[in-house]
Amino acid sequence: MNHSAQEILEITQIIKEKIEKKYSINLEHTIKRARYSQEEKVWIVTAVFDLFGEEDYFFYHISDKTGELIRTLDGYGYDSYLPEKYTEEEKENLKEWDEYEKEHPEDFI
Repeated sequence: MNHSAQEILEITQIIKEKIEKKYSINLEHTIKRARYSQEEKVWIVTAVFDLFGEEDYFFYHISDKTGELIRTLDGYGYDSYLPEKYTEEEKENLKEWDEYEKEHPEDFI
């Protein structure tokens, strides 16, 4: 491992602050712990927040090699902050969906 858990927690706090500034939002979660995934060679940092009175989770995946953010995941596995990369087929599907939505707005009320 290139980083310690404490170093990764500090790096993650900086990343969190950058995300908040870039998107003008307040991420109301508390960074709790970091564990190293030997299989993926990444640090998985767990953050916790309150969602309707229940504890929910948010995850940062940080490269052990570079200390850079790879992705963020909410409790449902959705990558929240990094731009998504679409294949050409996915781009075409999204374009068709947008066109359908414009032609049939009643379906989206």
